[in-house]
Amino acid sequence: MKSTPFFILFAGLAALAACPSYGQKEVKESILFTTPPVIDGQMEDWTTDWTMDAKSKFLYNVGNDNDNLYIRAKFSNETTQQKIALFGFTVYFNPEGSKKNRLGLRYPIPKDKDQMKREEKAAEQEKKWDDMKRDLIRDSDLLELLGLADDPILSSRVGLMNGIEVIMVVDTYGDLIYEARIPFKAYRINKSTTMDNFGVYFETGRLIVKQNLSTGQATYYRGQRYRSPMATQPYNEFTVSTTLRVNVKLK
Repeated sequence: MKSTPFFILFAGLAALAACPSYGQKEVKESILFTTPPVIDGQMEDWTTDWTMDAKSKFLYNVGNDNDNLYIRAKFSNETTQQKIALFGFTVYFNPEGSKKNRLGLRYPIPKDKDQMKREEKAAEQEKKWDDMKRDLIRDSDLLELLGLADDPILSSRVGLMNGIEVIMVVDTYGDLIYEARIPFKAYRINKSTTMDNFGVYFETGRLIVKQNLSTGQATYYRGQRYRSPMATQPYNEFTVSTTLRVNVKLK
């Protein structure tokens, strides 16, 4: 069998490494705002089409001006909507573009046990999901700021003093719409040194399952998921976060 010359093989590997599909994640262009959008869940003041990620089923955009980062996202998939409404939604951002999630904003935050019980009761009464998610989103007033201290900072969405604005609404089509304005100074981000590769990471919450090995009964948590090698709990799509990571070139 004829061998492949080493220099041809080396050139082929180099070409693969240079290709965006095999090498570093493609960097998207940010939207430059001269007139910033109003953070109200209405999309008319975004002057661009949605970007779609087929794997996560997210529609999203990232924009900026000199002082702020702007983010919007749309969720039509019902399972993704339920994960967000019940278990929360987090946007992380890393000025260095790496995969390490240092800074972030969690809104809505996961529902507590009492809220979960109320929704279980509503579900038993055959309450329609469209009505349930409107109630869940309407009741979401608290958010968490991540990366500014050792522990998340819990705050009221309306009472923030550092300029952060965030909202989630249900539109007329039943889609969840997320919109946020995040001042760079709120997270001590120096925009001039982070323009070329700004990392943004979207992550839904998920159902956390812990199984009692003696009884086989599953218990549900909001912390890290516990999975014993002996557990036989079947796969549940609600136990897996839906995620999307994008690298953005700011303008």
